[in-house]
Amino acid sequence: MAQTITLGLNLRVPGSGLGAMPITGPYMVTLASSGNLCNDPSATPIPGTEIVRMIPTSVLAYLGANNTVQDLFEAANQALAGTLPAGAPSLSTWNSAVSAFNEGFDECRILAGFYPTNPLDTTNSTTNNRLFNSTEPVAAQVYPNPASDLANIEFILNGFDSDVQVEVFDLNGTRIDVLFNATADSDVRYRVEFKAGELPAGVYMYHITTSKGVLTDKITVVK
Repeated sequence: MAQTITLGLNLRVPGSGLGAMPITGPYMVTLASSGNLCNDPSATPIPGTEIVRMIPTSVLAYLGANNTVQDLFEAANQALAGTLPAGAPSLSTWNSAVSAFNEGFDECRILAGFYPTNPLDTTNSTTNNRLFNSTEPVAAQVYPNPASDLANIEFILNGFDSDVQVEVFDLNGTRIDVLFNATADSDVRYRVEFKAGELPAGVYMYHITTSKGVLTDKITVVK
C-alpha cells in the first residue's frame, strides 16, 4: 500500500508528465540530473549514473494497450481493493511494478528509455539466455559480481508459483540479510538489491528457497 500511495504522490508533482508516460518495455533505465528536474526543465542527465528497474512482464501483459504509468497506478489501486478479475497479477507483483517507478524516478531522475532486456547487465549473453530458457525450476543471476556497492539478484520461477525467500549468508552460515520474502508468480522476472558495500570484502552465499527446493550461489564483495 505504501508504494502505491507514494506513486500517487509522485504523479501529482507539477510538470513531471509521469502519469502520461507509456511503459514500452520491462527494463527501465533512469539517470540522475544536473539540476532539480522537478522544477527545472533545463536539467540534463549525468552520464554514468544509470540505474535499471524491472517491471514484471505479467503486469505489462495485463495493461496491454492501456500502458501508461497512470494506468499502472489505477490497476495497482484495484489490486489493493481486490477488484481485479481472476488471473490478474498478484498484489506482490503489482507492488514490484509500482516500486520500480518510485525507485527509478527518486529525486527527480531522468528517463533514459525502456528496453526488452537489461542494458546494464554486465554478465555474458549466455547467462541472460539461461535465465529465461533454463529447464531448472529456479534460475537466477547476479550483477555486477564481484560487487563493491549494490549487487542485483534476479530470479525467475519456471512454470510454478511459490512463496520465496532470498537470503544472504556468510561462509560461516550466519544469515546476513533477507532480501525477499513474498509470493512470486510463475515466469515473472524479479529483482532484489544486495547492499554489498555495507559488508567486509569476501565471499557470501545467497539462497533462493521455493516450494521446489533451494538454489544457492556465490556473491563476491570487493573493496
